[in-house]
Amino acid sequence: MNPLAEGAAGYRVDEARLADVAGLAALMVEEARHAQRLAPYFELDADFDWRTLARDKLGASACAVFVARSQAGLLGFLEVRVRGQRSKPTLAGRLVKSLRSRSLKVPSPPRRSPWAVIEGCFVTEPVRRQGVGTAMVEQAIDWAQSHSIRCIELGVLAANRPAIEFWRRHGFSTYRELMIRNSTAS
Repeated sequence: MNPLAEGAAGYRVDEARLADVAGLAALMVEEARHAQRLAPYFELDADFDWRTLARDKLGASACAVFVARSQAGLLGFLEVRVRGQRSKPTLAGRLVKSLRSRSLKVPSPPRRSPWAVIEGCFVTEPVRRQGVGTAMVEQAIDWAQSHSIRCIELGVLAANRPAIEFWRRHGFSTYRELMIRNSTAS
């Protein structure tokens, strides 16, 4: 994986570090406000500790947070996480394995290779459509491939048409739709 991707517009993309927590938290707030404008059912808690969330993301296993940075500060972030990996067998898993070893008919569950999920991606308004998002996506894809990941999924708000088109340009396609109903709707 290329540890540092240089952008022609005076920015670079690399993995976030603990020194980035404050800037990353600010970007996450900006992303949440952007989502709230697109989908008013999002509620922001004024007391939420965004710095702790950002710090936790940086310390998570099987996860990478890429940031685009310039002399002025952070321009965007992308968080990608591996799903579907088991670090150690669960008690239930050990029991099933034991039963299978005794020739009992216990069906095998369907298996899915580990996959990655882009759990957050945001680029600040002034630098959108300048290659910042693309550079972060390329880093995330390289990271996923280095972890033997063959599939990457993500979620996009239906109202965010520019983001949907962005992801399609990068080879993503729709495979399911999630729907929401306001509980106060009649």
